[in-house]
Amino acid sequence: MPGCFYVGLRRGVPGLAVAWTIAFPLSGVPRLVLVSRILDLSAVDHIAVLRPAFTACAVMAIGVLLAERSLPDFLPHAARPGLEAITERSYMRWPCWDYSVRRLCGSGR
Repeated sequence: MPGCFYVGLRRGVPGLAVAWTIAFPLSGVPRLVLVSRILDLSAVDHIAVLRPAFTACAVMAIGVLLAERSLPDFLPHAARPGLEAITERSYMRWPCWDYSVRRLCGSGR
């Protein structure tokens, strides 16, 4: 990672931000591979476990974007983030709840 920082600093603060954005996720790959071998966890199983979280994030992002587009223009700017947060929470609960119920009832993998 120090090499990435050095290269990033040559472009200033934006370059450092890009270097961090690229280097940080890649620094976790060796740990992920090691832990996967120790736990005998395949990539398919790992993705299957993370699927509800990915689904919830996607649904939440779509819900927030829809809320942003559908909120009236006359609302004060201070009210918009609160309404978007309420929308975000309501959209995020559905995929997690659905997955949890299916797992507990034995109908999901």
